[in-house]
Amino acid sequence: MQQSQRVNKNHRKTIKNKKSTFQKTLKHLLRDRRMMNKVKICLAVFAALLILVIALKANVPSANASEMKEKYFTCVEVEKGDSLWSLAKDYGKEFDEPEVFIKEVKKINKLSGDTIYEDAYLIVPVYK
Repeated sequence: MQQSQRVNKNHRKTIKNKKSTFQKTLKHLLRDRRMMNKVKICLAVFAALLILVIALKANVPSANASEMKEKYFTCVEVEKGDSLWSLAKDYGKEFDEPEVFIKEVKKINKLSGDTIYEDAYLIVPVYK
């Protein structure tokens, strides 16, 4: 009988040890999963901030000399043969790209397309 009790006792210890090992492993896995979730959240926040910075940078007209000059607005009468590109050439010299100037003129004047008409008045940005 004692032999049988010893076997049962040893068997219980083995089961208890396996259970304890399993619980420790489970705790480590959960801890690792929480850590991975934290890493994923940090990466998502970083990506969102990066996208925000890029989006904000894209909306700001980049101008070399305009950083030291003040931005003003003037009203221009559209003459025969004028286009947004010709206005960009005449008034948008402070902008690195004419597209940036044209985009701003369209936004200021609420233009949906690229067509402008003779004798119309447009507000354009200038730097002084």
